Formats: sequence, structure tokens, C-alpha cells
Amino acid sequence: MAKKIKKIVFPVATFGFSFYFCILFGTGLVIGYWITKIFHDKFFSTGKVKSIFLDFGKWRFHFHHWIWGVIIIFFITLVGWLAVFPKIFLGAICGLSLHDLFFDKNWYRVFFKKS
Repeated sequence: MAKKIKKIVFPVATFGFSFYFCILFGTGLVIGYWITKIFHDKFFSTGKVKSIFLDFGKWRFHFHHWIWGVIIIFFITLVGWLAVFPKIFLGAICGLSLHDLFFDKNWYRVFFKKS
């Protein structure tokens, strides 16, 4: 009887938890992507908010929003909050990063010379 329970309960529980976390993460991903798209269209495209640049002599550093996402995820992982941080928010942060990677043709240009 115990072997039967192990063969049924553990796989079903594992699948159930995986499905639950995937749904949360996926929902957060979609929400983060669309919020970023709406914010970008309303503020960045109209010029109400400017992109963040840091100057280093002849060079400029562009803080793309995919970099912000990487920094936030790195910080959450570094302080040990990854296991307890809500998966829907992790998905939203990844959605923020994906928006930049899909829509900015120069997403890879982080450092460039001043003109």
C-alpha cells in the first residue's frame, strides 16, 4: 500500500505544484510585459520620461529596462528571497525584461561612445 501511495501521490503532488507555479509565473510574465508596454507607449514614446544614461568620460552607459530586471532578480537571489518571493512578481520582472528584448532593436547596446 505504501509503495502505491508513493507511485501516485508524489508524482501528482509534484505535477500539481509545478503547474501552480508555472501558472503564477506565466501570469506575472504577461502582466509585467503588458504593463511595461503600456508605460513605454504612454511615457517613453511621447517623451514625458527619458531613458537613463550614465556618462563615463567618452562613454555612455544606457540602463535598458532588461538590465533593471536582471539587477532585481540578482538582488532577490543574492539576499536569499528567491524561494519565498511571489512567483507572480518574478514573472512580472521577467516580463519587464522581455519587453525590452523584443521591442528595442538596440537592446544589446549598453556602452557606446558619446557623439
